Amino acid sequence: MGAHPGAARPLPQPSEPAPAIVARGLVRRFGGVRALEGVDIEAGAGSLVVVLGPNGAGKSTLLGILAGLTRPDAGRVLVAGQDLNRAPAAARLEVGLVSHQPLVYPELTAEENLRFHAKLYGLPADAEALRPALEAADLWRQRHRRVRDFSRGMRQRLAIARAILHAPAVLLLDEPFTGLDPAAADRLADRLLGLAADGHALLVTTHDLERARALAHGLVILDRGRVVWSGPATDPAASDLASLYRRLTAAQPGPGPAPRAGAPEPGAAAPSDDSGAVPAGPGRVRSTAAPPGLISAALSLAWKDLWVELRAREILPPVLVFALLATVIFQFALPREPAGQVVGAAGALWIALLLGSTLGLSRAMGSELDSGGMTGLRMAPVDRGSIFLGKWLSGYALGLLVAVGLLPAGVVWLGIPVDRLPALAMVVALGMVGWVAAGTLLSAMAVGTRAREVLLPVLLFPVVLPLIIPCVQFTSTLLSPPPVAGPSQVLPLALVLAFDVIFLVLGFLLLPFVVEA
Repeated sequence: MGAHPGAARPLPQPSEPAPAIVARGLVRRFGGVRALEGVDIEAGAGSLVVVLGPNGAGKSTLLGILAGLTRPDAGRVLVAGQDLNRAPAAARLEVGLVSHQPLVYPELTAEENLRFHAKLYGLPADAEALRPALEAADLWRQRHRRVRDFSRGMRQRLAIARAILHAPAVLLLDEPFTGLDPAAADRLADRLLGLAADGHALLVTTHDLERARALAHGLVILDRGRVVWSGPATDPAASDLASLYRRLTAAQPGPGPAPRAGAPEPGAAAPSDDSGAVPAGPGRVRSTAAPPGLISAALSLAWKDLWVELRAREILPPVLVFALLATVIFQFALPREPAGQVVGAAGALWIALLLGSTLGLSRAMGSELDSGGMTGLRMAPVDRGSIFLGKWLSGYALGLLVAVGLLPAGVVWLGIPVDRLPALAMVVALGMVGWVAAGTLLSAMAVGTRAREVLLPVLLFPVVLPLIIPCVQFTSTLLSPPPVAGPSQVLPLALVLAFDVIFLVLGFLLLPFVVEA
């Protein structure tokens, strides 16, 4: 439950029964804007706490901090006894999140989405292991349908199934009733009460005061980043919740942390966990699975990316068409002299290949962000380096597929000798390693901007010049009639390999900081 910042209590001592989630003194500012200012909140196992507040009150920021997605400027969060700052991976194992985005992939089926999530948490991922979760969500018969064909209510049920698949102690839901018809909202309310009865601690944000009053065991009202009232739903002050809410959220903030009407006086204790909370039912069954290793998580992510692309066909076809058109255009600009044609063909081939691959990298990372998948990956207790490796593997595979389609076009339109294709394929495979590594890192940096499609080439092309130049030089020596061999090939090849190694290491080390920023 919550209390005013002036009434912040110490964290529970080891001898006390620890709440499932407890936060003390949370502060979060965005520039000069106070999103949260000294917020205390907690919830015990089997309790359902509803957080109310107007738009901009800090509800989503609060849930982001409790989920480990946003770092507070001050304060501390314990989830099932795990400190979110000191042991984030262990704490994330105890949190499930249902956000505005359902955090599922539209091109995958319900079963495939849960299978991917299960692999990220080291859980059994076969159909029978997933069956209880799909049946509880009333989606077993729809398990082979793509999520893009689901209704809002079906997606919400799948999102909850995904969030509780790993049996977390805490379930956070950000306005889960938005967009649901009354019947679907009633079913969702029954589902949430059932989860609380099973021993989960639920924190739910909503604007629906009537439903909040009927659903909650405890209520917290936020306004301008502060807790202005908290208490059990059975508190007499909450009997006319609409009137209480309007009075508190309409009040103008005074100087300093003075409490507003309806808030406890400084030094008062926050409501205890047993005020209004229903006893836990049979209790949640805690998962004993260990998170997957680095390679296993990376392979799962790469499989998901490639399977989504196979279903959606949103990246490879337009990228390949773009690259083929580039080769057609370049053939008209090639010089007539044999020596010039060799250099021109080498340059045209790499420009077409790399422009197309850049477009693919940007679209792939953008799709991950738009679907909410990146939030799901950040919530998972996997090594953050596995995100880079998985994205690199899928990007490299798509890049090679573009090259497979492009090299025959180079034979037809750029005059590349057929007998040079094996050696040329080797050069392309080596060059794509570093290019995709750099592109994966920089696309993660650019994806959150409005001009991400334009920004990525601006960032990427200057960085990869040390790779492009030796690749073109090496390709030119291969295409020369007769092909040039010996020391002239050693230096370009060494530069390509060095670039590959450097950006594989940089991407692995830096991408975790980029996705957590």
